[in-house]
Amino acid sequence: MEPAKTTWVRPSKTDKNDNVIDAILKKRGITRKELSTPYSGDPSLIHDMDKAVKIILDAVKNEDKTAIYGDYDVDGITSTAIMMKTLRATEPKRTPPSESKFIPYIPMRDDGYGLKEKGVKELADAGVKLIITVDNGTHADEAIKMAQSMGIKVIVTDHHQVREEAHVGEPEALVNPTHPDSKGEYSNLSGAGVAYMLSGELFEKGLPVGLKRRTELKIELAAIAALGTVADMMPLLGVNRDIANLGLPHFQDVLGLNKLVEVTRSGGFDDGAQDRQVDTEEIYFQLGPRINAAGRMGDPGFALLLLMTEDETKAKETARFLTNQNIWRKDATKQCVYLLEREVYSMADDKKAIVLWDEDIPKGIAGLVASRFAEKYGVTTWIGCQDKKTGEITGSARAAASGVSCLELLNAADNYLVSGGGHEAAAGFSVKKDDAEAFRELIEKTAEELMHGKPVVKPLEIDLMIDRLLTDEEMQEIRELGPWGKGLESPIIASCGLTILNWATKPKSGFTTMELTDGKRVIQAHAFEPPHPAPKVGQKIDLAYKIGTRDSLQAASLEISLEKELVSADLELG
Repeated sequence: MEPAKTTWVRPSKTDKNDNVIDAILKKRGITRKELSTPYSGDPSLIHDMDKAVKIILDAVKNEDKTAIYGDYDVDGITSTAIMMKTLRATEPKRTPPSESKFIPYIPMRDDGYGLKEKGVKELADAGVKLIITVDNGTHADEAIKMAQSMGIKVIVTDHHQVREEAHVGEPEALVNPTHPDSKGEYSNLSGAGVAYMLSGELFEKGLPVGLKRRTELKIELAAIAALGTVADMMPLLGVNRDIANLGLPHFQDVLGLNKLVEVTRSGGFDDGAQDRQVDTEEIYFQLGPRINAAGRMGDPGFALLLLMTEDETKAKETARFLTNQNIWRKDATKQCVYLLEREVYSMADDKKAIVLWDEDIPKGIAGLVASRFAEKYGVTTWIGCQDKKTGEITGSARAAASGVSCLELLNAADNYLVSGGGHEAAAGFSVKKDDAEAFRELIEKTAEELMHGKPVVKPLEIDLMIDRLLTDEEMQEIRELGPWGKGLESPIIASCGLTILNWATKPKSGFTTMELTDGKRVIQAHAFEPPHPAPKVGQKIDLAYKIGTRDSLQAASLEISLEKELVSADLELG
């Protein structure tokens, strides 16, 4: 199977009366007003929101022991932190965790995704009377029934798609904006976004927290919700854009996040510029992976500790620990990609999905490996870890730009799933050993049918093509229109006829820098892998790039004219 080729999708001719920003927005079909107008909605329109608020307020009043049942990824961790901080604010500030009525429960990745009978039993033994799930629980029918049989009430807060083919549990309240009876434009919320909406409704409806503490807490919660929303790749439009705008300026107000930013930047990223506001790029490539590394490589509780602690020394030590875990995660991902690369390469070129599993793939790495292959080969990819004792396969799926939705494939294979859930871009799944081959065949067959014979390519949507480099003022205006992210990606600009003055690649990392000129000004571009074929100094190229938050361009792809043939060289975006 050959890697998919990047295909530039060029924009239609630009109106000469449009400036750079107007041309980009016109192509996107959005206006400046849409980007700047806050979303005005009513979170109580989310399914069962009012019911959940009443149950929680009663539990607080009656001092019922309450567990927040989270998940091991960044969205689950941030969701847990939001609800824990909200509810613990009702207790005296110095209440030791061991004496609190509110306890977190985050399963290890080996325990599997979502509310499980094992966790319910442990919480029942601890005297819990109310379980609030965050970022999970919609289809946890058996675990919900078990909890209720033990006298435990269950509130599910989740954002994963309600799948028609799978049975939905019947908790005391199901707060999920994708539920058919939900109203308002909340269906693109992350798990952290749903928890943030619930927290806001609790404050509105009389959660007993003093005004000063509530004001401080709302700032912290906005920052944590922004982290979860951006890192979980939610579209940055509507209410998600509001969450990002509210939270990104306040990372320094959450002690653990502040220390994580300090440790990250002092390690070489951004040259230690500690005062700059955190942006989406930094969350995608630096902060989010560090939070995720805890659950991928060991105990996700360390990531929750980072967000909850009020001890400066502990916050800094935990930030350093997560950074080291992330280095280990990177190395493990490279090894797993290498392990499966030969098998992928030997596949037929007409495959429209990749489905692979191996006993040596750690569960925490499966999604990252799937992402690498989906990006490289342009097809939706399913990577699983096979249990050495039971043979059961548990893994993750990632969609490709020109591929098929993970959710469509998940729904098609529902009869083979032990468990599963997700959305269009990503999914988690478990399949029994005896069903594995049939599962693979069905995924591949369904993907081929849904592709309708379309070729596998990596489309690169160009927003603007110009015969020069952007000016500093134009680049700054693009930055100020942010936050850019999933669903509102940073514009891709193609500057044509540039000359390469110099370029260099670090042998070990592959990190590449290029010095370019349009004849009037010189600028640096960077990429996380070298171009193939390699350009020569003095050569003319067309370069597609994004605007970095610092003074350089993030190279995406370049085209070089070699012996009258236009050759595309793919570059991994930094």
